[in-house]
Amino acid sequence: MPFPTQLAVFSLWLTVLSASCQAEPYAYITNQGSNNVSVIDLATDKVIATIPVGKGPVGVAVSGTKRRVYVSNVDGKSVSVIDTAQNRAVHEISTEGAPVGLVLSPDAETLYVADWFDDQVLAINTADPSQRRTIAAGKAPAGMAASPDGKRLYIANRDSNNIAVVDTSSLQTLAHISVGEHPFGVALSPDGTHLYVVNVYANSVSVIDTASLSVTASIAVGEHPYCAAVSPDGKRVYVTNTQADSVAVLDSVTNKTIATIAVDAVPEGIAYNGDSHKIYVASWGDNSVSVIDANSNKKLASIPTGDKSRAFGQFIAATPH
Repeated sequence: MPFPTQLAVFSLWLTVLSASCQAEPYAYITNQGSNNVSVIDLATDKVIATIPVGKGPVGVAVSGTKRRVYVSNVDGKSVSVIDTAQNRAVHEISTEGAPVGLVLSPDAETLYVADWFDDQVLAINTADPSQRRTIAAGKAPAGMAASPDGKRLYIANRDSNNIAVVDTSSLQTLAHISVGEHPFGVALSPDGTHLYVVNVYANSVSVIDTASLSVTASIAVGEHPYCAAVSPDGKRVYVTNTQADSVAVLDSVTNKTIATIAVDAVPEGIAYNGDSHKIYVASWGDNSVSVIDANSNKKLASIPTGDKSRAFGQFIAATPH
């Protein structure tokens, strides 16, 4: 049996080991104007790295378990693959067309890439990107979401004004759901029962019941809404209003806007950090990320990033280094 001093040292060693094994959350912000990604340590809300990627980065998808970040380069016709342990791009996946929206399957084995120009979605094997399948989409596919069980993919077809529901096994379209004009960003409730669709030209959010595949509500928001994020408990939905420089806070029970938060100019991508109950909003106009306290609905700070920050997609994940 160790002596007391040895016990103290052993206990300290376990504490340090436990802390080192815990994953700290990071945000990966695509900067379309500077062709790079800003990495924000969410424990300190500071940029700790800037990673060069392809030309015109827009979309982002993060896998903490795979230690990978995928970035769509709309002008470079590619997807950059970032190793989070090294904070550098380690691979470039050629896509042709115009890749915009990205989403990973829940197991991170498949990356879905929305090709804006060619009206299709690529299903790419993340272990072997040469293995890919094609999903026929509507006009100008943009935002996407994968169901928690990975069996369905929801695609916002901006110029078709609908949502395509795709069976991920067969890659066949199960349904088209009409929504408001120019759907762009989408977000699923944590339990997968409701899909929130942001309609840019209609200044609204369509709420879809994923069981009946029907629109159950339409919620008025601000001018030119763009993206959405849902709180971990599913009670709140946060929507960026690009032309109002604000974030609308929606109550998911009443389907009403309950607050509006002023943020930095032209807010686009948005994500909720469940560890700190803070919301992070990429600002195209101010080259920054606004930080919001979800408890008070107040903006806390602005974090300088790169030129024309977009962060379109799920850009926060606990990524072990």
